[in-house]
Amino acid sequence: MEFRERFAVRCMSEEDSHCAKSMVATAVEAGIDYAGGLVDLVGPTARAFARAVGRGGEVDAPSAAAVEALEGFRDHLRDVLAPTAVGECGAGADVLADVLRWEHCLDEPPEDLAAYGREVLEETRAAMEQLAAAAGFADAAAAVAAAQASTPAPGELVAAYARAVGEARDYVVAHDIAGMPEGEELEVLATPAFLRSLLPFAAYDPPGPFAERQLGFYYVTPPPDGLDGEDLADVMRGHALTSLRTTGVHEAYPGHHLQLVSANRAPTLARRVAGLPDGGNILVEGWAFYCEELMDREGFLGDPAVRLMRLNDQIWRACRVVIDVELHLGRMGLEQAIDLLAREARMNRREAELECRRYAEEPGQAMSYLLGKREVLRLADAWSAARGGTLRAFHDELLAWGSLPPAVIAWGMGIGPRPAAARLSS
Repeated sequence: MEFRERFAVRCMSEEDSHCAKSMVATAVEAGIDYAGGLVDLVGPTARAFARAVGRGGEVDAPSAAAVEALEGFRDHLRDVLAPTAVGECGAGADVLADVLRWEHCLDEPPEDLAAYGREVLEETRAAMEQLAAAAGFADAAAAVAAAQASTPAPGELVAAYARAVGEARDYVVAHDIAGMPEGEELEVLATPAFLRSLLPFAAYDPPGPFAERQLGFYYVTPPPDGLDGEDLADVMRGHALTSLRTTGVHEAYPGHHLQLVSANRAPTLARRVAGLPDGGNILVEGWAFYCEELMDREGFLGDPAVRLMRLNDQIWRACRVVIDVELHLGRMGLEQAIDLLAREARMNRREAELECRRYAEEPGQAMSYLLGKREVLRLADAWSAARGGTLRAFHDELLAWGSLPPAVIAWGMGIGPRPAAARLSS
């Protein structure tokens, strides 16, 4: 049985009725936010689109009916289900083990992974303190606060991200870091209103594997309407000027956009669709996170203030491993997870809550960033020892494998053992 189905069965069993109630708490909160976004999509957004294409008024009646239905659904979640949803819980050890073995192709105990996350957390804290001291700050917290205080104007946010993306692409090409798939395109735009409750910062939406036009969309989430003063400044701190390049590297070049468009042009059908619909996280997220350190080493993110914020993002990813494991093993509650992320990654509490809510709903996804980066670095070392080629040669060969887990890619390249999951399934 697929692991998410096992999760659902476990949470709906009589023996685990508390788990069923507590998981509803997270799902109901997310549902309320998402339903609100959908009201905007099927209401004013759909009607505005109809007017823009010369068919104004034609969708008004079905739009109004859809809005009414969604508002009723949202109200039912808020007024009926939310008051009875108590506590939080995780997916459980069995589900987590399934994700690790069958999706990520890792055979380490989850407790060891949490320990690794805490180890990276400590190492990264120390590196940040050294950078802060060298820059004349009392500590890393003061250095991060200073960096976060410098942001684009809210109205110029999308344009600032677009400039950073263009600079990253030019750098990858000029320094021969990776090849560009023929015909790739990327558009940077504001996150649609109905998705903003789910995407507090920025995100990438790739083209399909068989789309003739390989056009990706890089979404940037602007601050909510009506904010001013310290509330606006608090949200804008998540878009510090010193972080825009790093985010562009992660989401676009040579991160998600380059990797996923390359996967869409992989030489075999199996490689092209390996990451659909939910698989491939450890390579997809691991590659994008690997690219942050790569572009630091290659000089694009070498400014000390940019490096400080990149390391602050690494603390975020280390926290994700700890939270992912301990939340789903039942050793950490959602409020504890939010506290940890807000404190360690210096994130405002609302953003930390949105993040942790997603971690609770997707066991194994949050850990894939840091663990995936570790696996790509191990693959790079093995490839270099076996092949001895250039950095671009490694990247181009890796990207031609699509979104398969790094352990499977290493096996396919002939430079790693057959993964345990493949041995068991044969």
